[in-house]
Amino acid sequence: DATSQEEMDKVKQDMQNSQDQMQKQQNKKASESQKSAAERMKEMAQQMNAQMQAGQMEQMQADMKTLRQLLENLVTLSFDQEELIDDLKRTNVTTPKYVTLTQDQFRIQDDFKVVEDTLHQLSKRVVQIESFVTEKVSEIKVNLDESIEQLEERKKSVAANHQQQTMTNLNDLALMLSEVMSQMQQQ
Repeated sequence: DATSQEEMDKVKQDMQNSQDQMQKQQNKKASESQKSAAERMKEMAQQMNAQMQAGQMEQMQADMKTLRQLLENLVTLSFDQEELIDDLKRTNVTTPKYVTLTQDQFRIQDDFKVVEDTLHQLSKRVVQIESFVTEKVSEIKVNLDESIEQLEERKKSVAANHQQQTMTNLNDLALMLSEVMSQMQQQ
């Protein structure tokens, strides 16, 4: 920005003055100009550091907000999945309700896709969680696909196993994000 450009120009000017004065054997003046340049550079470094910290704080607050939202969404998805498992246990595969419940599994899959994008964006910024997120997300996707396939084949018990796996992985992700959040709050 303009102010730091102005500061840089002043630093250059001080350095130039210092050099000129050295050539003219004005050592006292030269060292004063060098001191002045050093002071200005120190001030600029402090300003830049403050700006960076402010930026990091803003980023961290944004990440916290994202984490909170993700956590809510994952818990909701997990509850939806659990409810669907229970409903399917009580539903005969030949009824129209079974078809509706299968559609609910598709909806859960679609809702997860939205969460998945945000999870990936966050995990790229918070590198410590990247491999865990990648692993859990792929587990969830595989199990969602399998559960839908098995539901369409009317194999309820096999589908239920995959739904259970989906729920477990959603819970694992929620737990991990919850831990990350509390670590960030401690910072």
